[in-house]
Amino acid sequence: MNRYLLVTFALCLLIRGIAPACELETAAKGVKPFDVRTVPDPVLRQMASPVDLAEISTPEFNKLIVRMVATLDKSEGIGIAAPQVGISSQIFLVRILTKHLERHSHMNARPLTVVINPEIEVVNETLLPYREGCLSIPGFSGIVQRPRHIRIRYVDMNGNSQEEEINSLNAIVFLHENDHLVGRLISDYWIDVEKR
Repeated sequence: MNRYLLVTFALCLLIRGIAPACELETAAKGVKPFDVRTVPDPVLRQMASPVDLAEISTPEFNKLIVRMVATLDKSEGIGIAAPQVGISSQIFLVRILTKHLERHSHMNARPLTVVINPEIEVVNETLLPYREGCLSIPGFSGIVQRPRHIRIRYVDMNGNSQEEEINSLNAIVFLHENDHLVGRLISDYWIDVEKR
């Protein structure tokens, strides 16, 4: 392992204290990313299958997640779902970096989160309009209205059950990615479409 990767890994452990996420981000350096699937690829309209939890601890599953992280890195996106890389499984990643806050100032930074088999419950049905783009619909964005407060239950990379409440624009990110797992795209909802 070269010196840069060692320093990066050490900083992750010291600053963020999130070893699994940092290990994934470090492992993704130099890994070939997936090609992002774009409309009208049929995988984007499929209902994704739940992940067998026994698979989470396998090297193959870890490689899949590492390649998804590499794809997220290359695209400079905030999130990516498995169907967007051609895998019809209930997995998505979310990571909101400081650099994303320049364009999305009302979001909160968030370390890499691997979400497996999510279940989302709306806590507050008040809709929040926000202009969204999507890696699978390149060159366009539109206003989408989504609930502003959700509760999500999911399994993490360690096979542990997690539950958290997410508000505001961060909730929008999770709802956007979850839509990919049920075959929905922002083009199903959007208004005021703009070319980017």
